[in-house]
Amino acid sequence: MFNRRILKFSTTLITLLAILSHHNVKATGELPALPFCGNALNSNSPESGAAACLDESGNPIDNGKYCINKDKTVIFKSTSGVSNSCSKDPATLEADKYYVYLCVATSCEYKNDEAVSSLTEGSFVIYKYESSQLKQIKNDETVIVGGKLFICPKGDTSTFGDNGRCGLASNGIHINPKNDGTITSALVTVTSGTATERTPVVGSFYLDQSSEDSSDSSKFHKLIKCSSTTECVSDTPVKGVYIDETSQSNSYNKLITCDDNTCSSAVVNANAIKYYLNLGVTNSLEKAIVKCIDANTCSRENGVSG
Repeated sequence: MFNRRILKFSTTLITLLAILSHHNVKATGELPALPFCGNALNSNSPESGAAACLDESGNPIDNGKYCINKDKTVIFKSTSGVSNSCSKDPATLEADKYYVYLCVATSCEYKNDEAVSSLTEGSFVIYKYESSQLKQIKNDETVIVGGKLFICPKGDTSTFGDNGRCGLASNGIHINPKNDGTITSALVTVTSGTATERTPVVGSFYLDQSSEDSSDSSKFHKLIKCSSTTECVSDTPVKGVYIDETSQSNSYNKLITCDDNTCSSAVVNANAIKYYLNLGVTNSLEKAIVKCIDANTCSRENGVSG
């Protein structure tokens, strides 16, 4: 009987661990939001000149870490050690400014724009102060802060509440969210999280890095289509072949091939030397043909009527 109970407990534990592993949940994971502050002792506010900030359960928040009031109008920093306090940080929030916090385990640390610019990895929560309220960046939003492109996926909010957990964008081509006035191009190229301007070619196509397949990094579910040098959209592609615009400097030596579900890009080989319909053209013969003349060169050619 005792052995059966051990076996049953072990089976239950293994099942639970498998579920957690499948959903990438950790017993102590990074926070998907700044914790709410609890009020200081005998006070109607978290602010205190004699005690560290408290969480909602009344437990002290770690030294140097942050919490937010329930009205989402003030951020507080906890100080503990030789002296203790819970003070507004920053003292005054700037309108339309983004506030980035690097989160490890159960606490988060503020990173100013200079610190953000040197980040290469991590889990973050981000707030924008607008209309006298702190709005958390989430629900599949992307933003550029300190020259870095952050992606904040919605995640599985119904079960695990990851909505609001942001990360640095993967290397590749992304649509510019245009929240940063210093980077105004339609597209950005991301390297180690850093976003740089990229002006697209009219009628060009790019693999949409944000649609990378979760199990195969060489496959993507969407293409970025640019109808002009200033307008680009991410869309589910039609099955077929497209010129990979990232290979422009190499005589367009790469083609994007899309099947019913995913797209991938590869260097043109001898077997690919032929003519293709340019799926980027919908109502004109201009540039209607993709012509690959050797193993390293493709071009767009005009079609012929009749």
